[in-house]
Amino acid sequence: MPDVTGPTGSPCRPSILVTGATGNLGREVVDRLRAHGAHVRCLLRDQAGPCPGVEWAVGDLTNPAAVRAALVGIDAVFLIWPLLDSIPAHDLAAELIAAAPRVVYLSSTAIDDEAVRQNDPVVQVHADMDALLRSAGLCPMVLRSDTLASNTRGWIPQLRAGDVVSGPDIARTAVVDERDVADAVVAALLVHHHPLGHDRTC
Repeated sequence: MPDVTGPTGSPCRPSILVTGATGNLGREVVDRLRAHGAHVRCLLRDQAGPCPGVEWAVGDLTNPAAVRAALVGIDAVFLIWPLLDSIPAHDLAAELIAAAPRVVYLSSTAIDDEAVRQNDPVVQVHADMDALLRSAGLCPMVLRSDTLASNTRGWIPQLRAGDVVSGPDIARTAVVDERDVADAVVAALLVHHHPLGHDRTC
């Protein structure tokens, strides 16, 4: 079972579970949620270092018991699915249904809603997760982002070695600053705790 400590949310101070919290986007989301006064809990596979105002739940999204414990007292979840297979997410969806938090899922603009199958395995997982979360009855808020700017750092070793780096054979597009995506994520997570917020619709 994960180690979960600290306060939970209230109608005026929501409690948010963040997955992928140590990634380039996740860190920005956590910082913004803290700045807005939210209680933040992060689900991580390994214990992180101390961070004021943040709870750490050690566990894995594919472990129903870990997810169940991490969801206690949670109002909303920021979900990044880390695997290239959506099948293990069926158990995750069941835990989310039982806990009934709002779900904000980070997906991809590369999804072709008219296609039976996507032309890229990563995009296919995003499409499968979209369908799974909706069919489970979660009514998630799905944010479709283009490539995050920070992902380009993965090319640094090749560039330093003098290699030529080529992207996929598709039309050129600008990358997206993860700070802008984080702003959208936090707005979606907190909208129902804003005085002008409205009820979610599917």
